Amino acid sequence: MADVVLDFTIKNSIDKVWEALTDSKILSQWIWDNNFNSEVGEKSEFRAPATDWWDGVVNIETLVAEKPEKLVYTWATMGETTKISWLLSDNGDGTTELHFEQDGFSDETKAREGAIAGATYAWTENIGKLSGLLEG
Repeated sequence: MADVVLDFTIKNSIDKVWEALTDSKILSQWIWDNNFNSEVGEKSEFRAPATDWWDGVVNIETLVAEKPEKLVYTWATMGETTKISWLLSDNGDGTTELHFEQDGFSDETKAREGAIAGATYAWTENIGKLSGLLEG
């Protein structure tokens, strides 16, 4: 099982959810500024505000892009690379099931108190913003 697993029902079409996961301008409204490219093999980055302990840069490489059902990319920051997976399924009633996984945290990170809970919290917040954006 992945380190972080989240499931949401988004009140919008699978195509709109896919667009929100792959369009750089829309991504910047619910994650951070970015130059995201969903083409397989392409590298891009997310840029969050820097802090005292983090430069705010997340490096991405798109591994899988099967429109509109599956998007997978690396998420590399602070010396650690994990994998982000988004699985989408059309419920047939104008809503979309969105399944999220982040996997590959190091044993050191997993052992750090609150690290996985922090990632879970952050992604829950981000996906909540996505949901609000698409349902608003």
